[in-house]
Amino acid sequence: MTPIERHDIVGLTRTLSETLQEGMIGRVLYCHSQGFEVQFPTPSETRYANVSGADLKFLIGGIES
Repeated sequence: MTPIERHDIVGLTRTLSETLQEGMIGRVLYCHSQGFEVQFPTPSETRYANVSGADLKFLIGGIES
């Protein structure tokens, strides 16, 4: 299993809310002891969420803007 780091692209492994559905793809902004701050861009707006590592799947590493 690949460790998740800042700037990685990740996918949600389960639905967290109505707006954060399983399978959504986001970018890790920050890593901290409780989990990760992830940016989830959507067509209408960008959402940010604190997500535990158990709810994320690593997809692509090291994408910086």
